[in-house]
Amino acid sequence: MAYKKNIAEKKASGTYNVTRERGRANISPVYDIKHISKPDFLDENAKKIWDFAVSQLSEEHVKSLDFGVFSRWCSLFSDFCQVTQAIQEGGLLVSDEETGTGMMNNLYDSKIKISNALLNLEKQLGFTPITRNSVIVPDKTEDMVNEFMELLK
Repeated sequence: MAYKKNIAEKKASGTYNVTRERGRANISPVYDIKHISKPDFLDENAKKIWDFAVSQLSEEHVKSLDFGVFSRWCSLFSDFCQVTQAIQEGGLLVSDEETGTGMMNNLYDSKIKISNALLNLEKQLGFTPITRNSVIVPDKTEDMVNEFMELLK
């Protein structure tokens, strides 16, 4: 069996790869998405969505490196809301002016495409229940137990 270096040896030699440790935050909380300002290209609804989503995120969840994906999600979510509202106002079925027959509103196809793109981004960001369950959050109670044990000494 080949010799495996332990973490201390890997750190000393400079070959230690932090990303291989699942469940540990790779980036300092200073780089949390909450500390990043909203991009200028977001419309007013997307900015409201940004503020709401950021208020619901834990500091380990979305980092500043996810800025592009997160801003696209906010923009697409805003577009999804606008298309849904337009469909509600115009109706799902509209009549064809030439034949007078009913047909599906063209915006419905756009809504489905936006919905699929949103789902893809939500999976990348860990917003779906399945992806949230697969994310391992560092156990903070271990530090609390250690601090408590030190108090007992």
